[in-house]
Amino acid sequence: MTELVEGRGVLLPAETSPEAAADAVAAALAADTSELRTAARRYADEHADPAAVFAPVLASYRRLTSA
Repeated sequence: MTELVEGRGVLLPAETSPEAAADAVAAALAADTSELRTAARRYADEHADPAAVFAPVLASYRRLTSA
């Protein structure tokens, strides 16, 4: 089972009790993720330009539609 916590996933076994699930979610909410978010933002700013993101999709589309 997965609980969503402010965009973060917490992987829990199916047999996890409701109390243990609540504890896991509370712990995830208490964790400081500011460094991780800063690093993710920096990576996205450096690498996620439209050509890198959409060029492979557009190439596949063109290949499939040019029959």
